[in-house]
Amino acid sequence: MRNLFLLLPLTIIGITTITSCKKIGCTDPIASNYDTKAKNEDGSCIYKDINGNSFGSIKIGNQIWMTSDLKATSFRNGDLIPCGQFAAWGTLTSSAFCDFMNEPSKGRLYNWYAVNDSREIAPAGWHIPTDAEWANLSAYLGGDATSGKKLKATSGWNSNGNGSNESGFNGYPGGIREFNEGLFCYSGVSGFWWSLSESAADSAYYRQLGYYHDQLIRGYRSKNNGMSVRCIRD
Repeated sequence: MRNLFLLLPLTIIGITTITSCKKIGCTDPIASNYDTKAKNEDGSCIYKDINGNSFGSIKIGNQIWMTSDLKATSFRNGDLIPCGQFAAWGTLTSSAFCDFMNEPSKGRLYNWYAVNDSREIAPAGWHIPTDAEWANLSAYLGGDATSGKKLKATSGWNSNGNGSNESGFNGYPGGIREFNEGLFCYSGVSGFWWSLSESAADSAYYRQLGYYHDQLIRGYRSKNNGMSVRCIRD
C-alpha cells in the first residue's frame, strides 16, 4: 500500500506533462510551411507570392502584416505587371512597377493603378491596407507622433535615424519614384507605402517614415508616384 501511494504523484505528474505538451509551429493553412500537426503558433510561418518570393508575417494588435515589402512582378492571376519605362512613368494611367534606380536589390515600387487593379497584386489571403487599416496600426502603436520609431527597422536609415522595430514591421527607406519626371528620390531617407484609399480622382493616401523623425506621416499624392507596398492579412 505504501508503494502505491508513492507512485500516485509520479503518475499524475506524467499525465500532466503528456497532456500539456502540444507541438508548436506554423498553424496558417495558406503558409508554405504549414504544419498540420502544430497546435500552437510560433510565428514561423513563411509565405510566397505568385512569383515565389518569400515573406514572413507579424501580428500587431489585431492585424497581421507582412514583415517585408511586396516584390511580385505578376498579378494574382498570373498576368505580368508592366514594367514602367523611365520617360513614360509620369504619364501612365495604368498599372506599372519599377525597381528603384532599376536595381532590384534597392526595392520594388508600384504606382497606385497597380495597387487598385482588379487582378490584384497582393498574394492570395492578403490585401492592400486601406487608410483606415493604416490608422488602426498607428493607434495600436501609440499614434502618429511616435509610432514611426516602432515601425522603422534597426538599420538602413541615413544618419543613424534607425528605429527600434518594436513592432516587428521592419520598415526600410525604399524611397519614391516621382510622377512628374520619373525621378528616383529619398532612398535611405524615407519609406513610402500606398493605401488602397483614394483621396481624390487623381490621388490616394499613403504612409511615410523618415530618418529625421519618429512619426508615421499620413499624406496623399498623385497616383502616378511609385511607392512600396506592404500587405495585410485578410
